[in-house]
Amino acid sequence: MRKIITIIMLAILLVTVTGCSKNETICTTTTIVKSSVVTSSYKIIHKNNIVYKVVKTELITNKNTDTLYEFKSSIENNNKEYNKMTHYRNEVKIEDDTLISTTKINYRRLDLNKYVLLDEENKSIISNNKVELNKLIKAYEKLGLSCKVSS
Repeated sequence: MRKIITIIMLAILLVTVTGCSKNETICTTTTIVKSSVVTSSYKIIHKNNIVYKVVKTELITNKNTDTLYEFKSSIENNNKEYNKMTHYRNEVKIEDDTLISTTKINYRRLDLNKYVLLDEENKSIISNNKVELNKLIKAYEKLGLSCKVSS
């Protein structure tokens, strides 16, 4: 009897560990905009082609602080309406000669209908009220990012 319970417990543990694991995909790019070096890194948490969360980090480096404050104002303005949504958060700060923009999106909990209302283009990554990994990667690649999908 003890052997059967042990086997059942091991099977449950195996299903729990392997069945609940999520994968990460990293998308990156570095470009020059307004004499600034812009480095973007997007971390996508997903499972079975469904995106759970995205963490976008963008670093903009420029010796001219006025330019950094222009970028900051533009980024904050672009995210103003999105930041009103629960499960979407963008924060921008400037440290020395670098602007750091971090955006965290929980697509599993985000109101996707409101998300699409803010920009119709957002509809292109959604299918059956879920964000699909392959569609999101395609959208990021259109923006010039290179994505490495984990398995």
